[in-house]
Amino acid sequence: MTLDKEEQVTILYALHRCGGKGSKARIIFYVIQNELLKPREGDTDMRQTRETRVENDLAWARADLKEKKFLTMPKHGVWQITNLGREKLFGVAKKIYANKADETWFERCNKKLITEMFELGKTLSENAPAA
Repeated sequence: MTLDKEEQVTILYALHRCGGKGSKARIIFYVIQNELLKPREGDTDMRQTRETRVENDLAWARADLKEKKFLTMPKHGVWQITNLGREKLFGVAKKIYANKADETWFERCNKKLITEMFELGKTLSENAPAA
């Protein structure tokens, strides 16, 4: 299973940084407050759900992650990363550190997120047990 969208990596990273789980509002706030995604035209447009476009996009990305078993919802409105999701996030971070990730795939991700993912990959790679 792959991660299809930059928003999916961003959500998994936000969950990781927020202790593994959090309310929908907390995770979306973390992404927006920390400017992990580059703004694009229309992001602040309101949807029928009374959410901005970016909030709605993140909610749809969450649905995709849940379908792929990268996150669960232990109760309504709470998102929690799974072990599979954490493994996937760590794998992406290691690829970024090893310079094996396709950078065009991260066009929407802010430089700050890429830098933090690089550092996470570095930490994971340096602390990996010797084979």
